[in-house]
Formats: sequence, C-alpha cells, structure tokens
Amino acid sequence: MQSHFLIITGMSGAGKTQVVRTLEDLNFFCIDNLPATLIPKFSELCRQTSEDKVALVVDIRGGKFFDKLLQVLDEMEASGQKYELLFLDASDESLVRRYKETRRRHPLGERNSLLKNITNERQMLDPLREEATYIIDTSD
Repeated sequence: MQSHFLIITGMSGAGKTQVVRTLEDLNFFCIDNLPATLIPKFSELCRQTSEDKVALVVDIRGGKFFDKLLQVLDEMEASGQKYELLFLDASDESLVRRYKETRRRHPLGERNSLLKNITNERQMLDPLREEATYIIDTSD
C-alpha cells in the first residue's frame, strides 16, 4: 500500500502547528520540521509499513535542507510517490501581530526587522506557493 503524503509548508506563524494537531486527531502520522532531504528515505520506510496517512511539516526552520524541497518533490513525483502540498499563508499584518502576541523570534533571525524577515520569507517561499495543491489563508 502506498502512503498518502501531505506536505505542509508556508509562512512562519501561519498556523502549521495547529494544522498538525488537527491532522493528528484525524489519525495522520505527523512529523514536524523534517529536513527535506530525508523525505525520500522516510517515504521508503512508510512503504514498508502500514502507515497510510502521513503529514510532514517542512519549512524554513530546516535551513539549508529546506532549499532542496522543490527538488525532492520533483523526485517523488518522478518515482510515482503521490503527495499533496498544503501551503499556509497569512497577511503580513496578521503575522506581525501573532509574533508580537507570542513573543517568539522569527526563524530568519533578529538581524532584520520582523517585517523584513516576513518579506524575505515570502520571497523564498513563492516558488513553493506556486506549486501548492492547496493554499489556505489563515489571516482571519
């Protein structure tokens, strides 16, 4: 049996953690912050088990590994591994408000302003957003 992979990515602060909690309640096997380069190995492992609903969160926290995500998705497609890509987004204003409420540091660091980090992240993620099966705006 081939596993159904739901790969979750998107803007930091857009609600990936909430989505994972909901998917766990729906009996998905979930892994948060999996380096993109490990997805093929994990996919192979899932083929050897009865795990049929898998959700993986892959985002910029993965640093240099994250840059390989589009390449890994192309490889999965070429090998016949089915997946869906869920992209979570929110307005800049919503993201800034959420960061201020939680007092968490943006994954891109403190070198730039929060808004500049959000802008940089949005540019980095744009190619993935274009490839997404689903896009959910969590602003409201």
